[in-house]
Amino acid sequence: MKYNIDSSEVEYQPGSNDQVLCNKLGIISQAEMNEAEEVLLLKLYDKIFENFGFSSFAFQDICDWHRQWLGPIRLLF
Repeated sequence: MKYNIDSSEVEYQPGSNDQVLCNKLGIISQAEMNEAEEVLLLKLYDKIFENFGFSSFAFQDICDWHRQWLGPIRLLF
């Protein structure tokens, strides 16, 4: 399993054998989830380097980027 989350609030995608967290896309395969996350991360990298280059950024920027990266996939509880 990719994520080690110790919480009673963790919910897995039905049909994933408790291997993939609940998600907006209905993905049940770990390989498919890895691919979806990779595609979104590469898009985010393009956006970051286009707008920020190698200039400084704040912690909040990193939090925002994380939301932009996984927001299209992850369900919020």
